[in-house]
Order: sequence, then structure tokens, then C-alpha cells
Amino acid sequence: RQYSVLEQVDAVVTSFDDVSTEHGRTYRYAVAPVDASGLQGLESKAVTVEVDTVGPRVIDVDPNRAARQVQRDIAVSVRFNEPIDRVSVGNRTISLTRNGVRTRGVIEQVSDEELTFTPDGLLKKKRTYTITVRPVSDLVGNEGRSFTSTFRTASQ
Repeated sequence: RQYSVLEQVDAVVTSFDDVSTEHGRTYRYAVAPVDASGLQGLESKAVTVEVDTVGPRVIDVDPNRAARQVQRDIAVSVRFNEPIDRVSVGNRTISLTRNGVRTRGVIEQVSDEELTFTPDGLLKKKRTYTITVRPVSDLVGNEGRSFTSTFRTASQ
């Protein structure tokens, strides 16, 4: 098939991000050398790529869903299935609530795919807490979904 030139780069460049794509479409790419006079050499084998259309999904939360006897000094950890855009993380991205009352704490992005929420103090004994994770975006702007989980603290 015929290709369109997207970019001409120096020989030392080893990667290229096509930021002009449309989500959900499939694209074919190949690379080829071009000499100083503009003559093209042989093209590489083509690759076909479907552009990412889904935002980050929560794949693990600690404490786990419906956990019991959770230590009262716990820090909530949330892992996603792909890197998240730091700009999409706000001070309410992770909320920890009990009976609708929000627990104060600090959110930190500890890796490209993980956030933590550390409460300002000890949680109440023998209480059920709800973890709510608001949608975050991936590196190309796809927004994920909300996530909710509960756990119960220990009696000590």
C-alpha cells in the first residue's frame, strides 16, 4: 500500500510518537532510509497498530476488597494496568470515607502505575471504610473509570 510521510528524522533517532492519530482507528507503519539526494531505500516490514481507546483500570487495591482486621495505620495502595498521567491526579483522586465522612490524608504517586493514600492519623477501631478512586487519564488522554472498595479495621 501507499504510505504518507509522517516525519523525517535524523539517523540517531530511535523512536517516534504519532500524536495525530484518532482513538479506535487502526494504522500501518513502516520506516525507510532516505539518502541526502532524497532517494528512498527499502521499507521495513509494516506493523499494524490499533490506537489505545481505554483509560487506566484499577487492577489491585490494598487493603483488598472486603478485607477484615485491617491495621488502623494502613496506607491505601492503588495499582493501575497502565501508566497514568500525573496531571490527572488530584487531591481527591483517592477518597477514604466512613459513613460519608472523608478521612484527611495525602495522595502520592509512587510509580507510573501506583498511587497511595496515607491518612493523617489512625483509623477508628472496628469500622467499615470505603475507598473511592476517581477516574485518572493515561499518557494519551484516555480517561478511566471510578472504582470503589470497602474494608473493615481491626479491634486494636
